Amino acid sequence: MVNTMIEVADAIPEIGERTSQYRRRIEIALAAALTRAARAGEIHHGTIADRARLIQAALFGILAVRRPDRSITVIQVG
Repeated sequence: MVNTMIEVADAIPEIGERTSQYRRRIEIALAAALTRAARAGEIHHGTIADRARLIQAALFGILAVRRPDRSITVIQVG
């Protein structure tokens, strides 16, 4: 889906609309999870929208460069 957003969405309006809806669903799901974290006192409530966009950008970046024939190495920090 992410590669379609990058390669096709601007050229075909119907695809652009679907990819926009997909992007929005991801952002809403992330915001809902972050809202739960804020209610639990795990994060500051005022950072939810920014965090959702940041996580979405990181996710889409990973999906854009990942190929099914290659695995992703996970690096643990801390």
